[in-house]
Amino acid sequence: MLPAIYWFYKRFGFKKMILCSFAVSAFSVLISFVVLKFLPGNVFGNLYLHSFLPQMFYFTLGIFWAKAWSKSPQHLVLFLSSVILFLLIKADPMHLSSINSTLWNFLWFVPLSYAIVWFGYNGPKIFWHLNRLDDISMGIFIWHMVIINVFLYTGINKTLSDYPLIIVLIAVTAAIAFLSYRIVEKPALKLRNIKKNKPVKTRIAS
Repeated sequence: MLPAIYWFYKRFGFKKMILCSFAVSAFSVLISFVVLKFLPGNVFGNLYLHSFLPQMFYFTLGIFWAKAWSKSPQHLVLFLSSVILFLLIKADPMHLSSINSTLWNFLWFVPLSYAIVWFGYNGPKIFWHLNRLDDISMGIFIWHMVIINVFLYTGINKTLSDYPLIIVLIAVTAAIAFLSYRIVEKPALKLRNIKKNKPVKTRIAS
């Protein structure tokens, strides 16, 4: 889907691309609700739930912040309000999760996304030293869903409550991503740099 989104962006511009992506994301919320409500356990429904469509909203929101963050208001009050709104929706006093869990997830993710991006740009400067550490972002992206599926398959997710489970999941994913970086990515990057900087031998005609 990424090449298709990029082509749409180059052909029609960012605004039309992001609006179209959000429209598709909103439609996917409706389909997810129908699948969870009326087709629980259905093979085609499960295939849909594991496709890119239910996750497109998160991806689209990330694209939006990457492009629009510099022009967005970035006040501390908005950050604190986002955190409070996230906690309020997550507490679910109106029991929205039992009515439409997909929509509930999207609602709490919007303020959480603002808070995360704000903290990334405006958090304590001591965290800037993390840039000196190994870049395990690609490993986290690749391995996190594998670890989640292992947790689901083995039933580990049932032995821990919500937030302890998230902490364990992050720790395990980060550890595997670190090993992946050291064993696979870093040697591959070094090899690429060696080949890239290797002097080209030329024949000098005598």
